[in-house]
Amino acid sequence: MSIEVFYHGSNRVRGERMISNQQMEISRGEKHWLGDGTYFFEEILHTFKWIVDMFKDKYNHLLFNYDNLKQHYLIIEAKVIWDKSRVFDLTKVEHKLIYDRLREKLEEQKILTDKYKDMEFVEGVVINYMFNEFEEYPRDFDVIKAMFIRNTSNYRGLKSRLGYIPQIQICVRNISIIKSILEWEFFDQFNDLEQKLRSMERKQETQQSVENSVYSLKRRNRKY
Repeated sequence: MSIEVFYHGSNRVRGERMISNQQMEISRGEKHWLGDGTYFFEEILHTFKWIVDMFKDKYNHLLFNYDNLKQHYLIIEAKVIWDKSRVFDLTKVEHKLIYDRLREKLEEQKILTDKYKDMEFVEGVVINYMFNEFEEYPRDFDVIKAMFIRNTSNYRGLKSRLGYIPQIQICVRNISIIKSILEWEFFDQFNDLEQKLRSMERKQETQQSVENSVYSLKRRNRKY
C-alpha cells in the first residue's frame, strides 16, 4: 500500500460539503474522460487551471482575482491510500492494450447490433462498459490513471517529441480509499500559479496560430 496526495477542483458549495462529510462525491455520465468516479489531478497547476476556467466561464462579469475566485471555487487536497496492483493504469502498455481491445470489440458490435449503433465510444464510455458490462474484462480496480496530452505544438511549429504539456488524471472508483479531505489554500501561491497558467495559455495560443496558418496555406494551395 502507498499514500499519495492528489488535487480536486470544485465549486465552493460542493467542495465544502465533501470536506464537511469527509467523503468525495462520484461524478457520473458519458462526458467524463475516465468513466464514473471522483477525479483528481496529479499536479496542482492543472487543478488551478480547472477552477479558473470554470470561474471565467460562469462568472465572466466579475473581475478575476484571488478573492472572487476563492469565493466561488476551491481546491481540495486529499490522500489516496492505494494498492498499485489495483490501479488500471493507461500509461502502461499492458492496460492500454486491454482498453484498445475492448474499444475494437465495441466498434464491431456497433456494426452487428442496434444496441450500439448511435454510441460514440469516447474514453469514458469504453471504461464504463469495461467495468459495468463485460465480465471478461478486469474489474478489480479501485483507480483509473491516464495521461492526456495538451498543447501539442508548443515549439512554434518545430517538430519535437516533447512539444506538449502532460496532464495526469486520476479517477477513483472506490472512494473509501480517499482520506484526509482538506481545502488547499492557494493565497501564497496565487501569483505564481497565475503566471504559470498564462505561460500555458500563450503556448496554446501559439499552437492555435500555427494550426490556423497551416490550414490557410492548405486552402491557398488547394486545387478546385
